[in-house]
Amino acid sequence: MVIYVDLDGTLFDTNNQFEEPGNLTNKEFWRLANEGGFFENLPLLPWAKQLMAFLEDLGVEVRILTATGHKHDRVAQEKINSIKKNFPHFPISNIITLVSGKNKYMYAKEGDILIDDTQEVLENWEKAGGTPVVADKDVISNLVEKIAC
Repeated sequence: MVIYVDLDGTLFDTNNQFEEPGNLTNKEFWRLANEGGFFENLPLLPWAKQLMAFLEDLGVEVRILTATGHKHDRVAQEKINSIKKNFPHFPISNIITLVSGKNKYMYAKEGDILIDDTQEVLENWEKAGGTPVVADKDVISNLVEKIAC
C-alpha cells in the first residue's frame, strides 16, 4: 500500500491566502499564486504535522502527489522547498509533481490511498481503483476508517 498526500488544501493552506478566496477563478488563482515565493511560504493547515506523524508511524510508503498548474519548474521547486522546510525528514524522491491534478488518477492502484481536498480528484482516483480519503479536520479518522475496511 502507498499513501499519496496532496499538498494544496491538504497539508498547506492555500484557500485563506487571498482576501476573497471563494471568488477567485482557477485562472485568477494561478495568476496570483505564480508570484514568486507563494508556494514556498504557505502556512500549514492545523492537522498537517499530526497527519504526517501518523503516516510515519503507520510504516507505509508515503508519497506527495501535487499539481503545479502548468509546466513551471519554479512552482515545483517552491513546493519541494516547502516540504523540506516543514517536513525535513521526508524523502524528496517521494515527491511527485504533475501539471494537472486531474491526472492524479494515473497513480491509483488497488490498495493505494489518496488524501486530497478536491472531490473530482478523489472520484477519479476511486474510479481508477484507488481508495480516496477526504482531507479536512477529520482527515486522520477518515483515513483510519478507510484502512480498517
